[in-house]
Amino acid sequence: TGLMQPAEIARKARRKYEGLRMSANNVRDNMKLFFEQGIVRPVKIKKRMYPAYELTARGKAFQVLLNNVERWLA
Repeated sequence: TGLMQPAEIARKARRKYEGLRMSANNVRDNMKLFFEQGIVRPVKIKKRMYPAYELTARGKAFQVLLNNVERWLA
C-alpha cells in the first residue's frame, strides 16, 4: 500500500469496515504510538501539512500476521 496520510488511512479503513467510526485525528494519535513501537515511520511530503506514513520491516511483519488471521477468521 505504500505511503499514506492519516486521512487516506481513515478513508480506506471506513471503506473496508462499514460502520467504523474513525477520523484522521484518531489515526494521527495512533501513528505516534506506532512510531514509538517501531511499526511505522513518518515521511515528510513537500507542501503537505501532515506527514505520510509507511510500515517498517516490523510493521510489515505485523501486517502479514494480521492478514493471515483475518483470512483464517473469514
